Amino acid sequence: LPGRINRKPIKWLLSDQVFTFAVDILPKDLSAPLIQIPLIDRSIYKQNNEKPTERKGTLLFLNRYLQYGGTLSETAIDATEISFRVPFRSHQELSELYRSAELLYTYEHSTACYEAMLCGCPVVYIPNSIMLDKQPSGPFGREGWAWGTSTEEIEFLKKSIQIFTDNCNDIEKEFWNQINFFIDSTQEHASRNAENDNNQLLFTPQKPLDDGIQFYSKKDFDSAAWLLLEALKQDPSNSTIHIYLALICA
Repeated sequence: LPGRINRKPIKWLLSDQVFTFAVDILPKDLSAPLIQIPLIDRSIYKQNNEKPTERKGTLLFLNRYLQYGGTLSETAIDATEISFRVPFRSHQELSELYRSAELLYTYEHSTACYEAMLCGCPVVYIPNSIMLDKQPSGPFGREGWAWGTSTEEIEFLKKSIQIFTDNCNDIEKEFWNQINFFIDSTQEHASRNAENDNNQLLFTPQKPLDDGIQFYSKKDFDSAAWLLLEALKQDPSNSTIHIYLALICA
């Protein structure tokens, strides 16, 4: 599957059927129905309303941010790290940390953010050009998290954390309607396309030559070749395309 992590180009065909977890992760000019599969085990990650504990201290999550050259700010310097760099913690241990902490700081998107908020621990996204260059805009709404560490943002997230749980409840209820639609829709789609062999692309790369050269430089020759062939369809006489294809075939 294409995505931010594996950096692969999109090769969906018109015969493919695409569903999405959130609208904002779709490529430009492509639409798809939602199927928002529950991400979190709600029997573990939940607030303890019967015996609430006094919250103190902060947590820190980061994973690929440092791998890609990021550096830590002083904001979360004293926070307890829950990343993969530190010794393993069970789900139960993590949930206890979430239920006792005031905030979770993060430099990147992670399911850990949703786990924390379901335990009543608000999340502070620390903007950065490596992993967080724009605000999250997923299906769970604007509640329960802050964009940056301003006083206004921190006050907002603390007041809105409960609304996040309410939003999750609504999404999980709607999931069962989505899964029924998914079953009916995919069966109909498979029957309709059973006799068709449609190899036309569903999503056409906007800059196949530039992207092809970039994948070539990374030695991902399969992706590079596919993109360069798409570029060749648009510009058959481009000598640069022919040169790179020749290099790949050499």
